[in-house]
Amino acid sequence: MLGKPAIANCVAALPITPSEWATRSVFAVGPTTLQELTLAARVPVIILALLLAVVVFLWARVLYGYFAGLLAMALISLEPTFLGHAHLVTGDLSLAFGVVLALAAHWRWTQTRHWRWLLLAGIGVGWALLSKASGLTIVPVLLVLELAGGSGRVLDRVRQAIVPQITLGATAWAFVCLTYLVFATSPGVTGWSAPFVWLTAPQWLASVAYQVHHMQAGHPAYLNGQLALHGFWPYFLEAVALKTTLGLLLLTAAASLLAIGLRLRVSFLYLWLPMAAIMVAATVGGIDIGVRYVLPIYPLMAVAAGLVVAAMGSRRLMRHWAAGIAFTAVAVASLAGVPHDIAYFNELAGSEPAAYLSDSNLDWGQDAWRLKAWWEASGHPRMATDYFGELPLSLYGVTSCDLQSCPASSTGYLAVSVQRMTTSVETPGWPAENRLAPLYAELLRTVPTAQVGNSIRVYSSSSPGLLP
Repeated sequence: MLGKPAIANCVAALPITPSEWATRSVFAVGPTTLQELTLAARVPVIILALLLAVVVFLWARVLYGYFAGLLAMALISLEPTFLGHAHLVTGDLSLAFGVVLALAAHWRWTQTRHWRWLLLAGIGVGWALLSKASGLTIVPVLLVLELAGGSGRVLDRVRQAIVPQITLGATAWAFVCLTYLVFATSPGVTGWSAPFVWLTAPQWLASVAYQVHHMQAGHPAYLNGQLALHGFWPYFLEAVALKTTLGLLLLTAAASLLAIGLRLRVSFLYLWLPMAAIMVAATVGGIDIGVRYVLPIYPLMAVAAGLVVAAMGSRRLMRHWAAGIAFTAVAVASLAGVPHDIAYFNELAGSEPAAYLSDSNLDWGQDAWRLKAWWEASGHPRMATDYFGELPLSLYGVTSCDLQSCPASSTGYLAVSVQRMTTSVETPGWPAENRLAPLYAELLRTVPTAQVGNSIRVYSSSSPGLLP
């Protein structure tokens, strides 16, 4: 996959704007074809999600037993936040797959010392690196795990870890370079010469440099009604607390207490250490725009929850009941949120989750088709929109004018994405550059005429006090 700087350079060289470039190529089709195209693009991600569920089952089964494996697979297969991102064409699900595969294979390597497991762990690391730059987080974690699995003094452990770490790292980097080989051999992409360019994956390095610059420059983040350019330190703790089913949260908490009480070293090293590293890395990065940045912790939480069933001892009936109750609790919570998995919040968020979190926690442009259905059912009224999505609503078959450029008073309805409203709030020390900020502040206090999914609110332009 091309890094973002490479894509930006390609787009900048074209005689059209980036939005025109997007709509004139693959997406410049009718609504029906667009639906088919979207489904086709999502199928590989869905298959990857299914494979990840299988890895979760196999790993939890080996760690804690058959029923623990079934419970872990059921939990991850029903968790709304995980499901919400398990069909989107992004790197988040792919990153989770690579991280879990690397950890599970490395654990198996420590148990068997068969080199095939170390090579598989290297492929998992390479997959994570190809998915997102944040896949680098898993590299130092695996080094710590290798040192912890050694014997003797510190220097002895370091010597024992040298060959396995070189093997793992070489496998991961070879996987990255082979994937980028088609780009490295394309004429005019970089000024680097072969074979050096084949062994360095300059486009991947450019994508990492882009992410580093992104973190340094900052990104507008929203939490509890406030905006910040470099994020909030409790952001991901709160996001996980509000975006995870209470059943999985309680099972994970119980598993942590059991791991402490039973002194389970494997659980601490291969589950809790990676989860902590992922959370810390995301917090330090400061790109607080969604719980998806820590998505890999969800399959690890599911595996950890299997310990609760295993702790029931040899009483098979108790394990059956424990797994059944846990599965039922998560299933009820999951089914209650269908089909709005992306915007799922648990009961702690109350009736207005946008007061706490926004961005991709709530709004991913996922309700465009539902907006079209509402617009058609309402008789195609005149409508001004401010939609948070990459594609213009016209491609979905919706006729509207952009609220940023047309007067709201000339239309019958205003359809606005929640993301647009929450990121326009006025907060101390934050420059209110959006001219629509006062309008959005009023909209947030106004009961909408219609709620389209969880991410779009429709208002009548004739509502009292809404427009001057």
